Amino acid sequence: MISFIMKQFLLLALFLPSYSLLAQNEEPVSNIGKTFHEMNSSVFPGMKYKGQRNGKIEYEWKDSEDEDILYIFAFSNNILVSECMKISSDNGFASLFYNSLCDKFIGQYRWALTSSITGHQHFVFSKYSLDIILETNQASELLLFVYNKL
Repeated sequence: MISFIMKQFLLLALFLPSYSLLAQNEEPVSNIGKTFHEMNSSVFPGMKYKGQRNGKIEYEWKDSEDEDILYIFAFSNNILVSECMKISSDNGFASLFYNSLCDKFIGQYRWALTSSITGHQHFVFSKYSLDIILETNQASELLLFVYNKL
């Protein structure tokens, strides 16, 4: 007969691996880890070379229909290690979008929220971190939505 403590240990041993897999499945989708070819051919076709910084090659991509949104990508060894979406506005759109993103991410991924101050939410997931940042300067606003490989 298995003792009560042994049963608890076995249940815990069975539960933890499945919890880990479940937690990974509940993380937001990201492009981190994709190759340059994947990103440039299907996700953001026509990325433009921006330069090199800190040993990483940077590219940018603008939506031809919306000049206020800019994406910046950093690749290391042909693998995406950082992605930043920048939204500039002078009509309140960046603030509204920031509030919407924070509501969604804090509501759905509160377990991953590691720091929270006005204008900056920081989440840590299994393979990347995510920062949602709002900078305001008089009438202009800048929203940054940044994924970084851990």
